[in-house]
Amino acid sequence: MVQEIPNPVVPVSVTVTTKDDGTVDIQCLPNPVPVDALHTLISFNMDTKGWRFRTTNAVQLDTPDPDIPFPSWTIAPDQCMLFDLCQTNVTLKYTVNVVNVLNDAEYSVDPEIKNGDGGPSGK
Repeated sequence: MVQEIPNPVVPVSVTVTTKDDGTVDIQCLPNPVPVDALHTLISFNMDTKGWRFRTTNAVQLDTPDPDIPFPSWTIAPDQCMLFDLCQTNVTLKYTVNVVNVLNDAEYSVDPEIKNGDGGPSGK
């Protein structure tokens, strides 16, 4: 019998829009990010040309939590990762930091991660 293994990677799409009045709108989808499996990578993907993630601290928890034991790492200008142990049922607030490649101006948004209790079975 084939056992279903939960997807250990959860993708998050990050888009940036500059409005007519100059304000910057950053969207992270899905929000909240659903994480239900133990030891999950959350992959943040920049889907707007002309923008990139910070080279360090692209994604930061608002309050430290043992489920996120390491800082995020930026794989490429348009991709960063966060490791989630997902051992507790908790909602985590975090900040995504993006940079305009034309003028190096930084902007941020504060979405959420919703951890389900991964439990010993990974579900």
